[in-house]
Amino acid sequence: MSRLEWLTAWRHLRALRAPPWLASVTLLAFYVVLIGGAFALWSAAAPRPGMLGAAMFVPPPVDYAGALGVFTLALGGVVLAFCGLARLFNLLATIITFSVAQGCMALVLVLGLMSGLEDDLRGRLLDHKAHIRVARIDGAGFTANDALLAALTNTPEVAGASAILEGEVLVRTTYGRQGATLRGVDPVQHRSVTALAREVEQGSYAFMTAPERIPLLGVAAFEAPAQPAEDPAAPPPPPVLKDLPEEPDDGGDWEDPEIEIPRLRASGELPPAVVPAMPPELPPGTPVAPDVVAPEAAPEPPEPPEPPAEAPAVLPPVLIGRELAADLGVGLGDRLQLITPVGRITPQGMVPGMLVVRVAGVFFTGIFDFDRKHVYLPIGQAQAFQRADDQVTAIEVKLREVSEIDQGKAAVIAAVAGTGLVVEDWRDQNRDLFSAMFLEKVAMSIALVFVILVAAFGILATNLMSVLEKAPEIAILKTMGCRDEQVARIFALEGLCVGILGMFGGIATGVGVGLALGVHGLPLQGGVFYLESLPIRIDPAEVAAVALVALCIVGLSSAWPARSAARLRPVDGLRLRDE
Repeated sequence: MSRLEWLTAWRHLRALRAPPWLASVTLLAFYVVLIGGAFALWSAAAPRPGMLGAAMFVPPPVDYAGALGVFTLALGGVVLAFCGLARLFNLLATIITFSVAQGCMALVLVLGLMSGLEDDLRGRLLDHKAHIRVARIDGAGFTANDALLAALTNTPEVAGASAILEGEVLVRTTYGRQGATLRGVDPVQHRSVTALAREVEQGSYAFMTAPERIPLLGVAAFEAPAQPAEDPAAPPPPPVLKDLPEEPDDGGDWEDPEIEIPRLRASGELPPAVVPAMPPELPPGTPVAPDVVAPEAAPEPPEPPEPPAEAPAVLPPVLIGRELAADLGVGLGDRLQLITPVGRITPQGMVPGMLVVRVAGVFFTGIFDFDRKHVYLPIGQAQAFQRADDQVTAIEVKLREVSEIDQGKAAVIAAVAGTGLVVEDWRDQNRDLFSAMFLEKVAMSIALVFVILVAAFGILATNLMSVLEKAPEIAILKTMGCRDEQVARIFALEGLCVGILGMFGGIATGVGVGLALGVHGLPLQGGVFYLESLPIRIDPAEVAAVALVALCIVGLSSAWPARSAARLRPVDGLRLRDE
């Protein structure tokens, strides 16, 4: 493109003189930026009060001031940028540039937010659940012998393997009851598969192998007889009945013994009263025989020794999630009752199995379903409780490199070949969840692309109006020897200059804001939300895709006006000048 084409396009876009209101608006925007920056700095430096009770659901005033400061600062910055462009371009070109920039910035930020949330959820899932699951295709139990576990553990791509037993149970306390998923695990093997040991925030994961060390800090939430475990073949213990309040006595059918006993003796129904013979009184100074002891000198019988205090029984340890502990009102050291639908036959008929356990720890994964539904119990006691003998539900496998999931899955398939077991990785187990998140990202992207499309229609309309207004100049250029291709490039440059400037400005702003939020985060109320800050990840591939889409839309919107200007005949342009 020649210098003449650039100069002609710039002359069409530049502002001949600044609008009269531009100076006052610029000063006002600068003042708004100063106010917003002051609020933001004060909020960042002010100390936060403690969050207790209802205050944890209401942000402190400094947070409101910080949010107001950030909003004011952003608003003032946008107005300042608009005023800066208005000094270079005409008002219509400035508005179109800002429209393209707004769409690109919003698209970059939304894609970064969706990618950050997806990465955060994937990280939480991979921390709490294994990378690969080995189970039967029908979900039935199987025997995980040492040879099978050794074959998986000795695979170079595998970092650890652990057998689990899953089943549905009802968790009961005095304060409530809640359905949950019981997961029987080997505490030693399971430590090498998931990050459950690091997710315990109350208690300790070590209590799963040493339940006698569990401190009895909480109040017993379930009043049941202390017993280490329930014999699977024994009938269930009788329920503990609490004393009912005594009803007031109304005096009906009550007889006074002082009146009735003399009456019954007088009628001969009771024998007469027998007066006990008292020993004769001895005069003072009378010696007493050695075998005769005065009544007042008789020694008092010794008090019976107090029974020794019973030590608390060592109950099976369990780990429960934070949400389940809050729903049931229990904590470290409290007792729970697990009820399984796996029944047993007793003289009274089929009854469910029950087991009294003690809370060894409360974990927090950051995933609501896991924190409310999962209960962990040592696998040996879980098998006895579920009457599963030595069978397990699945084997969870952790890979050394989660990024090489395909190679690791192939190695696990080769290790369990011939056993009839099916291998699924974390993508197969959470396919619906991540598919929904991908569709949500696509839907949000399409919605924000329409913002760029609206700006592109503005470019189209502006260039078409410019062709009509500049028709006489186009005719003069053609009569002076300017070719149709040169005229087309001039009007294409007008649209591309506005669109590309808005695209780069919006993408740069979106990336800058996204990186700032990725470092400092957008604070949320930790007592209400699971996330303390919004995770944002700027993906270079997504940024490049946004730039490509915006460039294509801007280029297409500039093509039609450029073609119309190139096809304009000089005589038609001169006729429009006369009109």
